[in-house]
Amino acid sequence: MKNDPLHKLPARSMQDLALQDDVTRPDFELGQHDLELSKELTRLSFLGIAGYGFLIKEVVLRGDVELRALVSTKWFTVPGVILLGIAAGSSLWHAQTATHCLDLQVEICRLLQRKTNDGWEPEERSQNDEDLGTRRNEQSKVIKKKRLLLGIAVWALILGGLIVAADFGWILLAKSLGSDMGYPPE
Repeated sequence: MKNDPLHKLPARSMQDLALQDDVTRPDFELGQHDLELSKELTRLSFLGIAGYGFLIKEVVLRGDVELRALVSTKWFTVPGVILLGIAAGSSLWHAQTATHCLDLQVEICRLLQRKTNDGWEPEERSQNDEDLGTRRNEQSKVIKKKRLLLGIAVWALILGGLIVAADFGWILLAKSLGSDMGYPPE
């Protein structure tokens, strides 16, 4: 950051940097859960995209009825791929945002630690309080962003997955019924 307030007041002692394990452990555990969730959402999104790749490969190599069925669902298929891409991107962005939130929490804890240490002048304590407020406000915004990204990723994955399943079903139905679905026989 250009005018990062944490760099205006460097630590004076190791006490300014020391954080107790019981203070930070819950935050790190929550952060780890956020990252695992993001990783799983990303994996499932890419699995859905791979499912489309498999579907297209099988349809193109198989036959005319399946290809016509796939072409007839293009306005259904394209949004499915887009939704899965949005899910993957949002979950990756969620992981980055979760990491940023954890960084802010460590900074907040260190600023709180400074409040209990001696050796700081009144104007420095005032600057520390201002820095603390800035970091808390920033963290609040990051948490809202993180929740929004998670919601987008989950709903895009659910909708994209449903569309993948519907496309697979439609192709299988077209294959089993053939010309009964309105596709002329060869």
